Amino acid sequence: MLETPHMILVFFIYGLSFFVLGLAVLIYPKKNSLFDLASHVNLVAWFGIIHGVNEWLDMSILIHEPVNTYATQVIRAIVLPGSFILLVLFGVRTIVESKPKYASLKLLPAALTLIWAVATLISSHRFLIGDITARYFLCIPGTILTSCALGLHLPQLRKTGLKSVIANVKCMMVIFVAYGFLAGVVVPKASFPPASFLNYDSVLATLGFPVQILRAICATLLAYSMLRAFLTLLLFGAV
Repeated sequence: MLETPHMILVFFIYGLSFFVLGLAVLIYPKKNSLFDLASHVNLVAWFGIIHGVNEWLDMSILIHEPVNTYATQVIRAIVLPGSFILLVLFGVRTIVESKPKYASLKLLPAALTLIWAVATLISSHRFLIGDITARYFLCIPGTILTSCALGLHLPQLRKTGLKSVIANVKCMMVIFVAYGFLAGVVVPKASFPPASFLNYDSVLATLGFPVQILRAICATLLAYSMLRAFLTLLLFGAV
């Protein structure tokens, strides 16, 4: 396990990468944009900003341990699932807008949020179960849906003839799925499967370093790919 100062740095970079991603999406000019996702892409922006804040909350908890961090944990218990819900909404709205035959997907955000809320409220370990169920029921579908939504936009992007933009969007699609595994499948240890055998401790024992490092790498690559795609579109006037 990395020393605490090193983990603090990991969480700082992790949060900063998502915050930069969110800010980049938020300030990207969307009026008359060839980027058809612009109508819903602010959901990804707020995901990045809020999820970045979540990682800084984790950093704050690490800094202040063993002092009582209850208030910070309460805030984090809301911020973490809230960030993932935004990804679910982005994926669903984009897919339904592009493929109306999947209109029933509109029920998914509310259904998944309800499952998370009920599982959390009935548990005697609300912080732990809230974290795990947010990852299982919101992060995994949210990242997969977001990847699919980005994929639906590829035909429109091909019309720009900007191969680098297409390559970066494809990269983002892969990274979102990878992040969905690292942040959604690998969870804190619990007494039930798969959390009982696929968790932070098991990854640390196998790889020799915490999964948060891989998550931070994903966040950095996502921010880099997003910035490259947007800058290319702006530079070549294909906003």
